Amino acid sequence: MLSYLLSGSPSRLPLLTGAASLLLPSTTPPSAARASSLPGAGLGLFSLRPLPPSTVAALFPGIHHPPPPLPLLGQDLPPRALLSGLGRSAYGANCNAIGGTIEPLPAVDPRHPCGAHVPGRARGGWEANPSAIGHRANHAPGGEASLEPFWFLWRDVLPLAGGGRWHVPNCLSAGGVAWYFDEEAGEIVGRPGNGGWTEADEVRMGLGGMGLRTTREVAEGEEMLFDYRLNRRGGEFPGWYRSS
Repeated sequence: MLSYLLSGSPSRLPLLTGAASLLLPSTTPPSAARASSLPGAGLGLFSLRPLPPSTVAALFPGIHHPPPPLPLLGQDLPPRALLSGLGRSAYGANCNAIGGTIEPLPAVDPRHPCGAHVPGRARGGWEANPSAIGHRANHAPGGEASLEPFWFLWRDVLPLAGGGRWHVPNCLSAGGVAWYFDEEAGEIVGRPGNGGWTEADEVRMGLGGMGLRTTREVAEGEEMLFDYRLNRRGGEFPGWYRSS
């Protein structure tokens, strides 16, 4: 049965179905990574065909750093400053609907704490999915966004995908990674576990994902952008960032 993310929100079902379809090798990709039209932006995300509003254009690959357990958040204790586990120069996508953050990483990266994205490991294989490229979408600098993120739990999506699919393009942060700061105890608490979980284990544990959906009609060959809505996190915005 689908979890709370669909409770009272039947309009979410098409989004979850769209995310599931992008796990299937038989699906024609709706987007591709090409040289961006924005100066100095590197690669960008482009539509491969006309896309109507609310089309799932891409999946966002990376590491899900989940929030502390709900019992901790419900206690009447001093605030706990959540830690994403990200480097000072890294960016993470806040998962508003499921909690935590997703740290984007390329398909092969030795910094990955659980090895899910490294070919040859037990969970390798998602990197071949041509639709797991949401991290290539650039920031919309002047209110020109044609995409917006949505969040989900993979346990809601996988029943809609069936068999013969790509691996999911996300994994949970490994055990021991900084999770949150307990101000009452005055110490950093690490995530439990040893990082050796299988995909099925992580899905059961609440592995989250993120997709990008179109907010309007998108023409074939158009570069698709979304509003990063960066948080300063105690520092300055990068020079290229302009709030939408």
